[in-house]
Amino acid sequence: MAVQERSTAPADVRALATALTTITCRWEITVVIVLQSLALYVFGGRAGGGAMTAREAVGCGLFGLFAQGLCSVLNDITDVAADRVNHPERPFPSGRVPIRHGWYVVGGCLAGAVLCAALLATTPFGLAAFAAHLALSVLYSAPGVRWGRHWLRGPLTLVASTVCGILAVLSCTALYAAPGAGREVVLLVGLVCFLHHLLVIPLKDLRDVSGDAADGGSSLAMRLPRSGIIALGVTGYLAPWAVLFAGARWIGGDLATPLSALAALLGAGGAVMAWLVARRPALLEGQRFCWFAELGLLFLFQFSLPAAALA
Repeated sequence: MAVQERSTAPADVRALATALTTITCRWEITVVIVLQSLALYVFGGRAGGGAMTAREAVGCGLFGLFAQGLCSVLNDITDVAADRVNHPERPFPSGRVPIRHGWYVVGGCLAGAVLCAALLATTPFGLAAFAAHLALSVLYSAPGVRWGRHWLRGPLTLVASTVCGILAVLSCTALYAAPGAGREVVLLVGLVCFLHHLLVIPLKDLRDVSGDAADGGSSLAMRLPRSGIIALGVTGYLAPWAVLFAGARWIGGDLATPLSALAALLGAGGAVMAWLVARRPALLEGQRFCWFAELGLLFLFQFSLPAAALA
C-alpha cells in the first residue's frame, strides 16, 4: 500500500499544478486584483489616520486572490463552449485541464474567500459587502443561473460584484470608521468605480459577439450598433471623473484637493482613451488593448488613491 501511495503522489501533484493553471493563465489580472486590494486597504488606512496591520493587509491581498480565482475559473467552466471560439488557448477549451479539476479550484477559492471575509469584516456593512461580492460572483457564472450571459443583467451583476468588493475592503479601514466624511468618501469611490466600469464594459463584448452567440448568450453589443457601444465607452471615460471632482469638492475635508487633482488627471487620460476607441476602434480587436480599455483606468484610479491620501 505504501508503494502505491508513493507512485500516485506525483500524479496528484501534477494534477493540482495543472488545475491551478486555470488561475495562472490570467496571472496579469490576478496580480493586479491582489495589488488593487492592497492599494484600497492602504488608502483607507492612511486617509482615516488609523493603524494598519500586516495581518489585515495580507488578508485583503488573499481575499483578492481567492475572489479572483473563484470568479475567473467558475466563469471559464460555464463559458467553455464560447471560449472555444473566443479564447481557444485557455486551459478548459484547449483540453489541458479537465473541468472536474476546475471545480476543485472553485471550491478551494470559495472557502479561502469566505475565511478571509470572516476574519476581515468588522461591521455589518462590511460583512454585507463581502457576502454580496461573493454571491454576485457566483450568480454571474454558476451553471443553471449564468446571469453573465444576459445582455443587461450580466454587466450589472459583474459591476455590482466589483464595487461590493471595493466597498468591502474599504469597510475594514480607518477611513470607514473615521468621524466626519469618511463614509461619504468610501461611497464616492464606489460610485465612481460603478459608473466607469458599467459604461466601458460593453467595449469588450465587441470582439466576443461570435462566441457569445454560439453559446446562446447575449450582450449589449448584439443589441446596439457599434457606434452606440463606442458612445457608451466615451461617456464612461469622461463622466465618472467629473463626478469624482464634483463629489470631492462637495464632501470637502483634507481629501478634497488631492481627489480633485486625481479626477483631473484621470479625466485627461479618459479623453485620450475616448479618442482612441472613437477614432481607432480597430484597436479593440487586440486582447491586451481591449483589457486595458475595460479595466485600465479603473485600476489606475485605485492604485493612485494611496498617493492621494498622502498629499
